[in-house]
Amino acid sequence: MTSSSSIGQQNESLLPESGFLLIDKPLGVTSFDVVAACRGALHTKHVGHAGTLDPLASGLLLVGYNQGTKLLNLLTGKNKQYRTTIRLGAYTHTDDSEGFLAHHISAHPEIDTTLNQPLALQRTLADLSAHPELIRSAISGHLTGVISQVPSFFSAVKINGQRAYDIARGGHDVDIPAREVTISQFEVGEIRPVYLAEAQGSLASSANSRNRVTAEKSELPVFVDVDATVTCSAGTYIRSLGRDLGRILGVGGYLTRLRRTRVGNLSVVDALQCELTDKTFRNRESETITRKAVRVDLKRADNLEKCVMSVPQAVNGTLACIPVTAHQASDLSFGRFVSTSVATLLKLGMKFESLRASGEVEHGRMTAVALTGTGEQQQAIAVVSVELKRSGELIIKPTTVLVPQMR
Repeated sequence: MTSSSSIGQQNESLLPESGFLLIDKPLGVTSFDVVAACRGALHTKHVGHAGTLDPLASGLLLVGYNQGTKLLNLLTGKNKQYRTTIRLGAYTHTDDSEGFLAHHISAHPEIDTTLNQPLALQRTLADLSAHPELIRSAISGHLTGVISQVPSFFSAVKINGQRAYDIARGGHDVDIPAREVTISQFEVGEIRPVYLAEAQGSLASSANSRNRVTAEKSELPVFVDVDATVTCSAGTYIRSLGRDLGRILGVGGYLTRLRRTRVGNLSVVDALQCELTDKTFRNRESETITRKAVRVDLKRADNLEKCVMSVPQAVNGTLACIPVTAHQASDLSFGRFVSTSVATLLKLGMKFESLRASGEVEHGRMTAVALTGTGEQQQAIAVVSVELKRSGELIIKPTTVLVPQMR
């Protein structure tokens, strides 16, 4: 039987000097809480994450450390997949269960009020529950493919240098411009009518327990819950999808559950489970505060080979990668550009069509990661801009160097 101390020693030896952690973020803590816990577990302050998850969202958080932090912006731009539950029958000002219930969209709702569901709305919700094709038709007709989306009032979108949620909390109107996003999958799962007694219970235990609901007919639903799986481009707000589905159907909508399951080809199945604890401290007013905290214990992880990835492991298959020779790697490490040809890349094992398919092309140039070596000796050298000339020559210019200068 292997002791826990020997497992811990084995795990520490498996940690690459730079790389990524796949973390399954639990509910109730912020993404920054996870980053802070990872700093302690990794014994380095150079830690960041790709793609914020709110406290009310769980799932895959990609954490980069040391040189891995330099690739987080690229990884943030990859497609993501979520599992969510949309509650039809009301809006909230935050577009999730933390906000206050209302029958209209507003950044400044009435607080501590009871939402009364009129009979006409209850009948519409009953029809939606009995005829789920109405929900699916609204999604396929309006919320798939390339769509125009307005982020939530309480989002981190910047407007004239200010976060939208700071403007909204200050009592001001929030005018957020629409943006184009791509919804490649919006698949509806179970659809459930929610009756008055169940609704009252779920509201009492939700993130905003002050919400209340009443109805004229207890035998008709007051809400309809829709489970869905969404695959989308970076920058998509799933909360806005829930709100817009409710608006299209004329009944209102907000999220009660959100879990991220995939970033690019990285899956939450391989992620490290975190331990939730209570943290008690005194604030400046000498008040005792208790809040949720997260603990990341790499020494006890039994799936470290999956949840910890070196930089080459993470970028292969997720980002566009281009092989370079040892001499070219040295030039790139000094910030010098190098040139090569498609024929040379083919000899190095490069499948050029897959490179073009996975790369981010802008103004005729593509962003990629230059790699040298093979197998366990493979090394990520730099983030590069790749330009293909008509002659077949490729110009590779480093934009972010990932290694010390190589002689």
